[in-house]
Amino acid sequence: QSELGDVYKVKNYGLCNRTLLKDSMMSYVNEDFYNESLKENADYVTIMLGTNDSKSGIWNKENFKVEAKDFIESYINMESNPKVYVMLPPRIYIDGSDGNCNNETLVNEVIPLLKEVSSSLNVEVIDIYNVTDSHEDYFSDGLHPNFEGNKIIAKEIAKTIKK
Repeated sequence: QSELGDVYKVKNYGLCNRTLLKDSMMSYVNEDFYNESLKENADYVTIMLGTNDSKSGIWNKENFKVEAKDFIESYINMESNPKVYVMLPPRIYIDGSDGNCNNETLVNEVIPLLKEVSSSLNVEVIDIYNVTDSHEDYFSDGLHPNFEGNKIIAKEIAKTIKK
């Protein structure tokens, strides 16, 4: 909010530990927040997904591509006709073994699919991965951004929306 100023009203419908993939027990589309967010009279929508989907027990490349397209389209088709942005997830600095979020999967599969789907839907991408790469200091635990990380991410989002 502070990065965009009083002209904008920022609402956060994000939830921790959620996935895009519907087969997961923690799928965002099964949350009330998802349906509430679609009812907003938003001018802009930023979507960040894929980090939790990168876990080895959850990841499914074919389903992710289809479900990402459907998910993004659900915001494109909102009654308010918002400008939609897809954010490439931040760098993961934890070990991707033992079912944890996996940076290799994120880089080699999730991010290329998000770029492909975004391009096919003519949706602009905000590259949060690049902004956080080589900045492990932006994370409190290697996965969740700390104050500085959130500040940098907010600046990147605001810069894109304001252009």
